[in-house]
Formats: sequence, structure tokens, C-alpha cells
Amino acid sequence: MTTAGSAIGALMSGLIMGLGRWKCIMLMNLIVIIGCLLTLVDNVTVFIIGRGLYGVAAGGYSVFCPKYISEVAPSELKGPAGCLT
Repeated sequence: MTTAGSAIGALMSGLIMGLGRWKCIMLMNLIVIIGCLLTLVDNVTVFIIGRGLYGVAAGGYSVFCPKYISEVAPSELKGPAGCLT
């Protein structure tokens, strides 16, 4: 479920990109916290939903974070910093 959520998060992240990269990263932080809290519930259905939300956040991070790092990194470190993500 995490992999499916990651694919959905990566594909849908373009829709919220208008908020700005930093706000999108903060939104993904909120989603990952909610997803992790849902995985603590002793119910299989809720656990699966939590893993899906965690995956959506992971997919969003894979889109937002490299772009944010390339914006804030010094020009001499943009290449190595981009490779790390």
C-alpha cells in the first residue's frame, strides 16, 4: 500500500505545487504524521489507510524536496546536493 500511495502522491503533487515548495513540504509533513499515527491503531483497515497516507507523503517528498534543495543550495553544491536526493 505504501508503494501505491507513493505513486499517487508523486502523480498528484503537481496539483498543489502552486502553494509553494516549502508549504507543500509542510503539508506532506502533516500527512506523514497522520499516516504514522494511523498505523498505531490495532485495526487492519486503519493500518492500511495509514500506510497509504505515508506513501502519499513519500511520493510528494520525492517531487518537492529535490526542487527545494536546488533552490536553496549554493551554486557550487547544487550538483552534489541534487545527486543525494
